[in-house]
Amino acid sequence: MSIQAEKPEERGNMPEGKEYFELLKEFLNREDKFAASIGARIVEISPGYARAEMEITEQHLNGAKVVQGGAIFTLADFAFAGGSNSYGPRSTAMNSSITFMRPGTGKKLIAEARAVNRGRRTCLFDVTISSDQGKNIAKMMINGFLFEGESVLGEKNGIS
Repeated sequence: MSIQAEKPEERGNMPEGKEYFELLKEFLNREDKFAASIGARIVEISPGYARAEMEITEQHLNGAKVVQGGAIFTLADFAFAGGSNSYGPRSTAMNSSITFMRPGTGKKLIAEARAVNRGRRTCLFDVTISSDQGKNIAKMMINGFLFEGESVLGEKNGIS
C-alpha cells in the first residue's frame, strides 16, 4: 500500500501518468552505476512504490555461499530510490536500518519499497526483501530527504 499526501497542496507537483514512471525507471536503471554493476534492476515504479530485482550470481555470494549482506542492502536502497523519487522532487536517503531474517538464497531477490509517510521535506519507506521462493530475507526502514527544485530527471518540480 502506498500513501499520498491527503491535501492537494501537500502533494506539490507530484508527477502523474505512466510516462513519468517509465522515464524514471529507465533513468535509474541506466544512471545508477553501482546498482547496475551488481545486476540490480528496477522493474516497476508507481507513486510511493518501487520494485527492484537482482538475479543471484556467484559474484553476490559470500564465503558461506549465501548472498552477501551488502548486495541485499544495495538492492533495498535501489528500490527506495525508485519509490522516493516517484514523488517528483529528487530524494536521497538520510538514515536506514536493516534487519536480516534469513540467508539470501534462490535464483533472484526482490525488494519492494512502500511509502509509510511523506511529508513536505522527508519521507519514510518500508522495504521488504524476499527470495523468488517467497521467503522474506530482510526488512529495511529508510528515511529520505526530498530536495526542493528539480527532480532526478532534471525537470522543474518544486515542493509547494
